[in-house]
Amino acid sequence: DPLARQTQLALWQAQARAEPAERQALLEQAMARYEQPEAANADPAPLFRATALWLELPLASDPAQRQAHLARALARGAGSAIGPDAAGLRRQHLDALHARAESAAVFEQLRAWQEAASPDADWLEDLAQLQLDASVASGGAAAGLELLDRLLPALQAAPGAGPHTGEALRRQGLWLAETVGRSEWQRAQVSKLPAPAAAPAPGLMVRVLLWVSGAPSGTPISLREVEEAHWRGDSAAAQAAAQRWRAQTGRAAPPLPELEGLEGLAARRLQLTQQGRRTLLARYGLQ
Repeated sequence: DPLARQTQLALWQAQARAEPAERQALLEQAMARYEQPEAANADPAPLFRATALWLELPLASDPAQRQAHLARALARGAGSAIGPDAAGLRRQHLDALHARAESAAVFEQLRAWQEAASPDADWLEDLAQLQLDASVASGGAAAGLELLDRLLPALQAAPGAGPHTGEALRRQGLWLAETVGRSEWQRAQVSKLPAPAAAPAPGLMVRVLLWVSGAPSGTPISLREVEEAHWRGDSAAAQAAAQRWRAQTGRAAPPLPELEGLEGLAARRLQLTQQGRRTLLARYGLQ
């Protein structure tokens, strides 16, 4: 793919430049290569990368120009492009539509990508995340759970799906269910989470240091033990896990990030997730 190689060279040159104006000119040259007739069958990955880097520049601040570059890049194989740059451009595009209160346009774009989607499990999971965020932003937690009931089985059946495919989405659903009291949804889904990997046993020297310091020497506990016991409906196990967590960490509560002023399509889902987390932690005295 000669065009992709030329674009990659321009990308390397742009990343080596310190001055934003020079970098912008090189990236615009790289993006312009894809306007040539011979670019019809070229690999779109370098175009996605060039556009993502261009959008990071302080000079790329004009909203109309940003959207024009986003739309031009996404018009080339957005339904089959895999990778962080392509995923980042898709989210930026939807965030811009959401910011303009164009909810119908968000769902129309998602439908177009779904129709053109490749069968790759990673791409389908990225699309599912965008669909979930759009549904929660539009209809709240209940709408998100309804969507997940359809998406999660489809992801597990996708070619190349592994044991962890859909795990992040399932966990998001468990937190959404926490905010609307859907304990039956939680009990049905928590059993489908992959079993946690066993932590390696501490060596002799570590055990001696723990004994000398008086620190707890048992298996390190994660807050996931508290969460998953709660979602199974075993409040006693969740309370015991919370007590072990406090004893091992010496803390009364875990820190939670501040989400005030959060913007974008994912904002509502993240806010509901934190609301559910605060409710669960308070129930077991972790506050």
